[in-house]
Amino acid sequence: MNAQHIDLFYLYPVSPVVSLSPASAFSATFECLRAIWADMNLPFRQIQVSAYALQLCSMVLEGWRQQGSQPRPAALRTPRDRFTDVIRYMSQHLEQKLTRDDLAALVYLHPGYFDRAFRGIYGVSPMQMLRDLRLQQAQRLLETTALSLNTIALQCGLSEAGYFSRVFRQRYGQPPGQYRESAKSAKESYLRPL
Repeated sequence: MNAQHIDLFYLYPVSPVVSLSPASAFSATFECLRAIWADMNLPFRQIQVSAYALQLCSMVLEGWRQQGSQPRPAALRTPRDRFTDVIRYMSQHLEQKLTRDDLAALVYLHPGYFDRAFRGIYGVSPMQMLRDLRLQQAQRLLETTALSLNTIALQCGLSEAGYFSRVFRQRYGQPPGQYRESAKSAKESYLRPL
């Protein structure tokens, strides 16, 4: 899963066959994943499994990109693929004011039907998905930049710092400034030599 509700290979409609270069790197990473998967008593096993799985996904996506990013053939598309372009559009336009009507127009659907169909597939409304994507981008910016809260709020389409702080706290259990300090502290302790 990418974000909270999005399958990575729906967001990137990878063709069924992708050549990997070098294939040996993929095989070696897969073997590491398999070994970790088999050892149920390994400390931090789930984190290591996730890291290797993401590395494999990254290799597949990079191979797909190098081959021209040809999308999955129409015959292999599913009903869920119908909204892939909408989610991609959301993630590329987080800073803009987007309405349910705007998003429904992208797929030529009545807004009410669009909302029900989207919710049926992802379990959340399109506007909830948009807010989740915005909050995840804000989280990344808090972790990786020194931008002000107001600048982050504007870049993520969260209107202003007060609203941003309120919804961020609801989602992550602490205000953005405190989250930034916690993330910074965790990074420093991780990078500090023993």
